[in-house]
Amino acid sequence: MRDWETYLELLARLVIEDPVYIPIFKRIEAEIARSAEQEDVISRARKIASGGIR
Repeated sequence: MRDWETYLELLARLVIEDPVYIPIFKRIEAEIARSAEQEDVISRARKIASGGIR
């Protein structure tokens, strides 16, 4: 996920200079959100699998 955050930071600078990069910026933001969601699901699944739902 760190790579996505690095790309987002770079794109933020590019968007400030030229709004043509906005669609790419939005795509990277969405990818970061998707990745975080997937990590959350995996964490919850591990907790349940280890008997932590009770």
